[in-house]
Amino acid sequence: MFAIRAVFNEQVEWRTSAESAREFFADLRNFAELMPGVERITADAEGIARWLIRAEVPVVGSIRQAFSVFQSANDAARIEWSPADGEDKNFLRYSATFEERGATTRIRVEQRVELRRRSA
Repeated sequence: MFAIRAVFNEQVEWRTSAESAREFFADLRNFAELMPGVERITADAEGIARWLIRAEVPVVGSIRQAFSVFQSANDAARIEWSPADGEDKNFLRYSATFEERGATTRIRVEQRVELRRRSA
């Protein structure tokens, strides 16, 4: 089994409430504009979202892959998307957490990608 893995982590503080920050990140259109490499996100009626991502991989070059995910957490402090049932090649996990700190909110974003193939 051949696998490529990548992780993106970022932490920012916005001068807003945790509720407003969460509402912003809950809108999938904002992900496509903010997250590096996310070209497009579409969602179907069954709650499965398809994320199209482009990334530069050392030695390999530019790759473009689609990831099917579902929303696995959706509460006041955390939003998370995880691989859809039945996915066996392209895995994406994205999370955003929100911590209110007085007049600001600390937002932590993490994106993990794994591509699995039988051979390189």
